[in-house]
Amino acid sequence: MSGKSKSWRQQCYKGAHFCGHCCVSLLCWSLWLGFSLLAIAQLHVVVTRELPVPSFIVHELEDRLADSGVHANFGRTSFDPTGRILIEDASFSLKSFEKPIASIKLLYLHLDPWDLLVGDFTPHRFEASGVGLRVPAMLSSTGRQVEALHDITVSAEPTDNGILIQQLTARLANLTFSAEGEIDFRPLTREQASSIPLAELLARDYAKLCRKFEQLAPYLTQLENPRAEIRLNPSEQLGALAEISIHADQLHASDNVPGEITNFAASTKLPLWSNRPIFARIHTSIESVDLPRDIHLEGIRATLYTKLFSGESSIPLLNTKLEIASAQAMGVNASALSTQIDSRHYPILKTQLLAQIEQEPLELSGKIDTKTRSADLRVVGRFDPRLMTVIGQKAGRDIRRFVDFGQAPSFDFDLKFSPGMKFTQLSGRVAARDVYAYRITFDQIGGHLFFDGTDFIATDAKANIGSNYARGSYQQNFTTQKFRFLLKGQLDPPDISGWFRDWWPKFWENFDFSAAAPQAEVDVQGRWRYGHETTVFAYAEGLNPIIKGVELDQIVTSIFVRPHHYDALGLLAVGGGGIARGNFLRSHIPNTHILRSMTFSFDSTLPANTAAGLAGPQVEKVIAPFSFTQNPSIIIEGRINGEGLPGEPQIYAEISGHTDHAFTFHGFPLTHASFTGVLNDDDFIFEPLLVGFAQGETFGRARLEGPEENRRLGFDLNLQQANLRSASVILENYGAKLRGESPPTTSEYVKQTAQVFADVDVSGEGDVGDLYSFYGEGSAGLSGPGIGEIRLLGLLSGLINFTALDFTQLDSNFTVEGKSLEFSEVSLTGPNAAVSATGNYTLPSRTLDFNARIFPFQESKFILKSVMGAVLTPFSNVLEVKLTGDLGKPSWAFVIGPTNFFRNLIKKPDELKDPLAPEVPEMPE
Repeated sequence: MSGKSKSWRQQCYKGAHFCGHCCVSLLCWSLWLGFSLLAIAQLHVVVTRELPVPSFIVHELEDRLADSGVHANFGRTSFDPTGRILIEDASFSLKSFEKPIASIKLLYLHLDPWDLLVGDFTPHRFEASGVGLRVPAMLSSTGRQVEALHDITVSAEPTDNGILIQQLTARLANLTFSAEGEIDFRPLTREQASSIPLAELLARDYAKLCRKFEQLAPYLTQLENPRAEIRLNPSEQLGALAEISIHADQLHASDNVPGEITNFAASTKLPLWSNRPIFARIHTSIESVDLPRDIHLEGIRATLYTKLFSGESSIPLLNTKLEIASAQAMGVNASALSTQIDSRHYPILKTQLLAQIEQEPLELSGKIDTKTRSADLRVVGRFDPRLMTVIGQKAGRDIRRFVDFGQAPSFDFDLKFSPGMKFTQLSGRVAARDVYAYRITFDQIGGHLFFDGTDFIATDAKANIGSNYARGSYQQNFTTQKFRFLLKGQLDPPDISGWFRDWWPKFWENFDFSAAAPQAEVDVQGRWRYGHETTVFAYAEGLNPIIKGVELDQIVTSIFVRPHHYDALGLLAVGGGGIARGNFLRSHIPNTHILRSMTFSFDSTLPANTAAGLAGPQVEKVIAPFSFTQNPSIIIEGRINGEGLPGEPQIYAEISGHTDHAFTFHGFPLTHASFTGVLNDDDFIFEPLLVGFAQGETFGRARLEGPEENRRLGFDLNLQQANLRSASVILENYGAKLRGESPPTTSEYVKQTAQVFADVDVSGEGDVGDLYSFYGEGSAGLSGPGIGEIRLLGLLSGLINFTALDFTQLDSNFTVEGKSLEFSEVSLTGPNAAVSATGNYTLPSRTLDFNARIFPFQESKFILKSVMGAVLTPFSNVLEVKLTGDLGKPSWAFVIGPTNFFRNLIKKPDELKDPLAPEVPEMPE
């Protein structure tokens, strides 16, 4: 047993030794075979420098691309022992599209051979050239597959968390761009762990990329030499933060781009991908922009703040800051433009603009609704006067003839635009100095303005022209050209004559407000370019005005004026201690300054010459002969017609007045007067007429007629209870004045103590300027106990010294015959005598020629005196006297001397004929 057991162990040992030897030999031969094959392969590599890519590697790459959603089709492939794989003419397609969407001419993959031994086929580096991306036909606007990105060259290598792009260049249309940097794929959601992140991203978002390519293509064709640079900074949350800068030498005008842009540049930072909205800031700069209508911009800098949403094709702006160094548009220069647009509430935009237009600042702010195209804006600044020239050139006329500014006006306006960007209204305030407004220069103006495209309204308006100032409003309808001024202030009306035609200064040339411009309220209405429709309603109150050369203390008037028509609805004038109230209506023949008619009505206590001066030259002629010590009270109402109205009186007026104070008429003194008169051209009729004279009153009527150079006066007057002495003094003084002599100190005709009163009834007619041209008739009577103190009669008493004559009544009838007064009958009576006389008084020489017969005791009622009177009647022939000589030195003499005394006594009664009695002719049978 033991021997058998031992041989079994030996046999097993030998068998095991043999097997081990065989295995070692097999291993050695295998190694030598491997080394031989490797040497042969290395020799082949040395000779050919490439090897076919093992199919398992190709399948691995295809599988991983398929896991990423990309189907790959490789052309010729090869690799070398260093692990570099070369793939030629590769194409890639997606499940969604039939045809390949990408192609690569050469693709180099750098693999680690040791990684291949463990089954890791991730390249450590890859390079590609001749890469192209195509837009599928179903996504192309042309309906055909077109190339989007082309000439792509890329060099990159994977990193622990993503990929490092060492170089990437490509062309999109005519845009050349380059990129470099690193992308972190950790934020990218991957459907399978074996997928290639970049391929999966391309497969997932390729349709979006194609749409972006389609949107950009039209704009890129307008760019000249466009180029973009991208710098990728890895981000664990965003994949990468891309710093993008774009440049173009020029952007040409097209339907989408309205102007020519030179040297465009833009830069921003964007995340590669994010599930949340991303806020981005885009910086742009443009050297110059040329827009239609001669708009040129230079030095443009803009910063755009936007909010990006994943998957959204649009890029909404949140805020925009824009700066423009200079701008020219339609002949207007602007500089230092700076604007900010807030679009966070899009489509509502909030904007603010600062600029310098010409040499003046401007600020614009407000809201714009881009959906409805409406806006509410506010504009604040100053208006450069040089812009008026530009506006005039665009309007085709010199508007500086109508409006111009010596200094820049300031303004603060609110602008409204309704949907469709249709202008709705402008409102706000404006203030300006040295403003020229159609031949009128304002020192300053200001107010609140409103304009809706049709109606222009200025309220709370203020204006100053020298010492003139006004507050009020102005409105105008630009369709009908109707306008209206409402002004209140201090205004000298001729200072605004430039706004009206020559009828305005023509009217006001009779007014002088040089002492102080009147306080006025004015309502002017009309239609521009239709001057005949202009109307003016004015209320004015002035101090110390001069009207028609007449100085007044104050004037208050309400007047309605339109061309050739002036209606003073109310007129109050104060001057010379008096006041006048009234109205007048004056009209001219159209298109001339010829008076058509003027109606007037006044109640005046002004000085007569003042009132007449205001009424006109016709009334002045009537008032000229009068001179008042105190202002008369006059009421006048009438009408003045122009010379062009045949058959109508040139002037017709009804006048009434009175004065309780002394006055003169043609230098003849009177004490008071009350009258009613009618003026009809050169005829002036006073009826009734009451005039105070010599403590008495004259009643009656008078008439002035004829032209001034040949004016005649007719009268029918009744003087009652005039004091003879006062009348004598007045007449003596007036006569001396007419003769150019000094007035006497006392009356030559009546003693101062005489109390004699005269009643005279006289009518006559003659030339006003010739006292001796009057003819008429009348009667006169004297009464009172002092008749004997009349010097003329006192001398008669001295002539008859046997008795003292006492007279109490004198009656006479007379005629006025030019230079003489013819007394047909003079009867002088008293208690103890009577005188009967006839004769005449010559006015120029003041000489008397009277024959008088004295009847002693004729008027006595005592029976003894009556008997004596009857007895002494024959002696009346003896007491016939003659009165001759100058009125100042009368001479009485007996007609019958002492030698004839007894002859008269013995005459028969029928022979005692009164020599003074007129002869009565016999009646024929």
